[in-house]
Amino acid sequence: MTNNPDNDAGKAHFKARRFAEAIECFTRAHASLPNDALVLGNRSAAYSSLGQHSKALADAQAAVALDYAYVKGYYRQATALLALDRAAEAAQAAEGSGEGSDDDDDEAEEAEQQQQDVRMSAEEEAEQRKARAEARKAAGNGHFKEKRYREAASEYSRAMEIDPANATYPLNRSAALLQLNDGKQALADAQAALELSPGLVKAHAVLRRAACRLELEQYNEAIADYEEAQQLEPNDRGIAQSLRQAKLELKKSLRKDLYKVIGVGKHATESEIKKGYRKSAMQWHPDRHSAGTDEEREEAEKRFKEVGQAFDILSDPQKKQKYDAGMDVEEINGGGGGGGGGHQHVDPMDIFAQMGGFPGGGGGFGGGGMGGMPGGFNFRHGY
Repeated sequence: MTNNPDNDAGKAHFKARRFAEAIECFTRAHASLPNDALVLGNRSAAYSSLGQHSKALADAQAAVALDYAYVKGYYRQATALLALDRAAEAAQAAEGSGEGSDDDDDEAEEAEQQQQDVRMSAEEEAEQRKARAEARKAAGNGHFKEKRYREAASEYSRAMEIDPANATYPLNRSAALLQLNDGKQALADAQAALELSPGLVKAHAVLRRAACRLELEQYNEAIADYEEAQQLEPNDRGIAQSLRQAKLELKKSLRKDLYKVIGVGKHATESEIKKGYRKSAMQWHPDRHSAGTDEEREEAEKRFKEVGQAFDILSDPQKKQKYDAGMDVEEINGGGGGGGGGHQHVDPMDIFAQMGGFPGGGGGFGGGGMGGMPGGFNFRHGY
């Protein structure tokens, strides 16, 4: 038994539920008896009673380190861990045992019973947490099937908060985020799933990571992932198809990116393409650069032509389909794919006028040239 007046005073305060005063007394006792596990265990109990579970855990761990047979110390650890929502660790702490050192209350047998109660509570809490996390995942799956991807991602996030060790939840959220065009976070989630469970979900996570990298235009890395997935699942024809698509995307990336020319993403809608064209055409219209140097005017003319060319293809459903399928601009405009509009000579000024020209100007240019440019420019060139 620990004979110390501060420890005895702390116990009296504790029984009277004056926990702050008890902590002060146990702290003084600990200063006098730094190697006494019981004093630390008593202070741990007082901290728990005040809801200061992190401090309670630290004292309980220190007590057990001093006396591995201090049964009540394991109980204190498990109680604090359970309060900190660390149920799995609480169950593990509750497994700690020993013959039980005599404490000043001679309650080793009672502590063992408390320890068993905590173990059962921890196991029950772990099961309940698992059930709550699975319920969130199920809700997320329902949203995903209905294409409510933002709501799905939110539910998967909640599942991750409840059970951060389950690799399925970040993997599912990765799929939802990919649908929301958040490739960066989707990639991070796929990588997290791999780190959490490299064996259980490896093929699925590698495929998801590949899709994310494809979305982020990391084509070589995506190809490497698909090749790894193919080794893991050699009989999956879908992986082979995805690998071919990734290689096609790499080839397409070496062309001029018409979407970037007008400042939109590759998933842009028809209205977004029109808006992007309008903004880019206004930016590079040669009349806006008439006071610049020769080099600046030449650059504006070049960029304006490129914007018109991009819009000519992306605004035509047949041409856009060919471009998205991997055809080069020259093939499309040269009729190499057959069919289509056949607009091999498109005047970017005509396109600009058709799209409304400058605000309130109805195009604003006479004679097909640039009214603000000396002598005017004629853009009726082939591309």
